[in-house]
Amino acid sequence: MAKTGNYIQHATFTGTVDIANAFANRIDLELADRRLIHGALIIHVDTIAAGATKLTMRITSDTGGDNCIVPDSTADISVGITTATDGSCVWKIDIPIVVESETVSVFLLTDAGTCKCNSVSLTGME
Repeated sequence: MAKTGNYIQHATFTGTVDIANAFANRIDLELADRRLIHGALIIHVDTIAAGATKLTMRITSDTGGDNCIVPDSTADISVGITTATDGSCVWKIDIPIVVESETVSVFLLTDAGTCKCNSVSLTGME
């Protein structure tokens, strides 16, 4: 029987990626389906230092960061209640997306200073 209705999909990354004030490192996410209406991008960071208060993200269909699916968007880092050097950013992404491959790349930069990304989650509806 064919699938009917909407199904929530997600792609996640856990590890450690250094973030500074340039798009220097990328995080690749494997999508379960190449056609999604993405709901949210959730980023968790730690080791916030030297005045980092915002993150800018870009999602692209290529590993070079040139073919934007979601253009640059900036959010405040919500710092932890018990640990001021931990934080999170959440973006609502309500764009129907169709990509050629099942991998998308997420690029992040800070407004100042540095932090380390330890988790990325991209959610959406199929």
